Amino acid sequence: MSRILLNIAILEPSSIIKEGIENLILRFCRNINIIPLSSIEDPLEASYAQKVDLFIIDPILIINKGKVFNNLKHRFSDSKFIALINGNFDRDLTLLFDDYLNIYDSREQLIKKIESARDSVDNPATKSEELSEREREILKEIVGGLTNKEIAEKLFISIHTVISHRKNIAQKTKIKSQAGLTVYAITNNIVSIDQL
Repeated sequence: MSRILLNIAILEPSSIIKEGIENLILRFCRNINIIPLSSIEDPLEASYAQKVDLFIIDPILIINKGKVFNNLKHRFSDSKFIALINGNFDRDLTLLFDDYLNIYDSREQLIKKIESARDSVDNPATKSEELSEREREILKEIVGGLTNKEIAEKLFISIHTVISHRKNIAQKTKIKSQAGLTVYAITNNIVSIDQL
């Protein structure tokens, strides 16, 4: 069975990093179409008609462009947005994305993120139920018994951000109790029984 074609737009100011990621994706993933974009505003132009399944964006490009980024996410609401981290970054800024990828991640981690995006396109009903990488991190800490304040301090984010993620986790999993979230985390291989 052939996999569905995945349209990927990469927005990265460094041509070396951008071309390196493009080459890795095209070399190790099948049925990929890389869409050339020069700025975050390109897909918002009235004449733009291409479908984008996955945006990989350096968060530095959305600094002072929050409204533009929100418009992009609204216009491409079925798309997945991955932050491309390549140095110092604002953790709160990455929370605007569905997931993140570090330039120091392995080839296997990159492929896993691409295939996860493809699975969302293949089966859109499951997309809204998937936990983001950050939500999975926070769920691990919740299951570990940490308070909101302790999670915020450990992950270097605000308590408000932790609370927001907890609400999203409860909404996506339809589980509100700590015991229920623990069972969910174990059955979905987010934590192992040995870690408890």
